[in-house]
Amino acid sequence: MVGIIYMLMITSFMFWSVSQGFFLFLMGMMLMFYIDVDLVSGMYLDWVSMMMSILLGWVMWMMLYSMMKERIGEMVLLCLLVFLGFFGLLFFFFVMNVVWFYIWFEFAVLSVLLMIMFYGSQPERWRAGTYLVFFTLLGSVPLLCSLGWNEISGGLKFMNMMDYIMVDLEYLVGLSMMITFFVKLPVFGFHLWLPKAHVEAPVAGSMLLAGVLLKLGGYGLYRFFFIIKVSLGSKVGMFISWSLVGSLVCLLVMFRQIDMKCFIAYSSVVHMGLMMGGMLVGSGFGGRSCILMMLSHGLISSSLFMLVGYVYEQSGSRSVLVLASILRLLSIGMVMWFFCLFFNLGMPPFMSFYSECFIYFSLLSGMGFTWWILFTLFFLSGVVMISFYIVGGHGDTTLYFMLKSFSMREMFIMISMLWPNILGGVVLYYFL
Repeated sequence: MVGIIYMLMITSFMFWSVSQGFFLFLMGMMLMFYIDVDLVSGMYLDWVSMMMSILLGWVMWMMLYSMMKERIGEMVLLCLLVFLGFFGLLFFFFVMNVVWFYIWFEFAVLSVLLMIMFYGSQPERWRAGTYLVFFTLLGSVPLLCSLGWNEISGGLKFMNMMDYIMVDLEYLVGLSMMITFFVKLPVFGFHLWLPKAHVEAPVAGSMLLAGVLLKLGGYGLYRFFFIIKVSLGSKVGMFISWSLVGSLVCLLVMFRQIDMKCFIAYSSVVHMGLMMGGMLVGSGFGGRSCILMMLSHGLISSSLFMLVGYVYEQSGSRSVLVLASILRLLSIGMVMWFFCLFFNLGMPPFMSFYSECFIYFSLLSGMGFTWWILFTLFFLSGVVMISFYIVGGHGDTTLYFMLKSFSMREMFIMISMLWPNILGGVVLYYFL
């Protein structure tokens, strides 16, 4: 009887959360171009902050579901860290004061750092935490210095991000902001902390890091774009080339990865580099396309880390050399692996497909010379995703006796993380 009551409570809770998530997601897609509200002093809500908040809430719910199998003591501490990151990110997306923007910008990384330190399973977690802290501090110092210099020279009018749009700023100001957002995205050259952090983080930490934290750089780039555009001028093209060539290099590095988490981490670097290139083109069409890519990538990458985490729990390994064909033995796992990789590739007619196509169009219209890089990215991304799908479904493995089928909880989490991408594609199809 107690078990039946428990199952009914869990089912009703899942139904309520999914229905609420559906309503919020659909409302965000419908009101994408109409929301523009002042909340309280220093807080602001528009369609970008609303979409990022919906993504944050969605990923947080799925993280909580993924932790239901943990021991009570570990689950309580992990839930506290999840809520710490949730409220920090929520304030970050709503705040418009540049001082609070910087504070929440740095505070949001704290929860993932604590997850790595407390729940990392290997001694290398200290090195991963050191890399994370070092790159975060290294990237935040230029932003802090530029904000302080502007406050001294410009007065209190610089306290609101909207006031920056009407002010001519120097080259070093835009460059310092670019470096800060490069680290948080991250782009090639500032990405070394990301694979290490993913490898050592628990499943919930990887979902939070890939789903939301990597979007901090893109969100900050969107908010401060006019400053960067005015400060850097024609030199923006150099950063676009850097981001695209860096994505191409990371795509080649993905061929050499044997750790599944590293593979997904480098895939995130590729997507974020492409997103940054589309953002820096400067068109409104490109900016909206980049927001769509951040939404779709946040859902897909979280699903991939959830799937890899489940396989790691069953087999004790993330190496593709050991896990060859392991997903073939789990019929539902093979289906989920297929959808995750091909959503990540950007197959039609899903939201990831529309976002990548729109970014390609904006880059070709603004920077036509990038056509060869985009074509190479398009071709090699298909090759690498198909190759990893084949590795997961073919070959010989010795782990037959260790495997258990997907539970209802895992199936629910995976489906809940993937279907918003389908819904977003349907909504975009009928609205375009």
